[in-house]
Amino acid sequence: MLRTRTRIAGYLTPYMSQPTEMPEDDEIVGISRPDRASLNILSFDDGNGENATGGIVLVSENVRKGYTVDGIRTLIGVREPKLTFVKVVGEILSENEISNYSFRSTISNSAFVHSTAHIDPTGCVIGDDVIIAENVIIRSGVSVGNGSRIGPNCVVGETGFGYVRENDGRSLRFPHLAGVDIGMRVDIGALCCIDRGSLSNTTIGDDAKINNLSMLGHGVKIGKSTYIHAGCTVSGGSTIGEYSWLGPNSSVNNKRKVGDNVLVGTSSVVTKDIPSGVVYAGNPARYIRDNGH
Repeated sequence: MLRTRTRIAGYLTPYMSQPTEMPEDDEIVGISRPDRASLNILSFDDGNGENATGGIVLVSENVRKGYTVDGIRTLIGVREPKLTFVKVVGEILSENEISNYSFRSTISNSAFVHSTAHIDPTGCVIGDDVIIAENVIIRSGVSVGNGSRIGPNCVVGETGFGYVRENDGRSLRFPHLAGVDIGMRVDIGALCCIDRGSLSNTTIGDDAKINNLSMLGHGVKIGKSTYIHAGCTVSGGSTIGEYSWLGPNSSVNNKRKVGDNVLVGTSSVVTKDIPSGVVYAGNPARYIRDNGH
């Protein structure tokens, strides 16, 4: 969650069809996902706002018009919630020097960083006995746990692929305000790309292994001791549970949930959520049998 402090009324009024008086002293103190928001945290919900745990929630005017307080949530009806969110966050960031990752990067004395690797000077934490191979690029906001290895030519913490289209066809990049958390004893092969999160961190659990040429989108969660084989793509917002196995060249569509102890066959395409303890394979991936491991 990004922390800031700014007045709300001046930013949101232009995006509301009906002129509405809003308290001048209401402030936005942070930006977050709706399901992690709290008091004075700005988020959006393309639904009816029920996904929001609190805070200032942009919803469609078809759901709620104007400015209303609903328990711990303040619902503000705008024409296009996601587009408005992107524009308002862009305005806030352009006018305020704010970041979760402004601290100086720290690298353990026992870590090995190849001379051709680049680690951003701010916002990174590199743990004990970490190995960073040649030509690796690590952007601000990345933490790497003790004993992990990142193979040659990887890019970790780059902005993910996320856009919102304006009515005139122009594309606005969705803000990527979060980072990447890599656990302990994680092994990442060569030529992998791991995007930073947009509103919540991309995370890789302890003892996970990711083979060469794999890609993790923004906000992906990989459970502990899970194996991601070569050439896999896990699209943004997806979750892979613990002790699971993605076969080579598999892909997982965005915002899918794959459970614990799941085996996904080679070159499979996961288009729907998969429960724990099963084997799925094919395009689209289908149930084959229970996983007896």
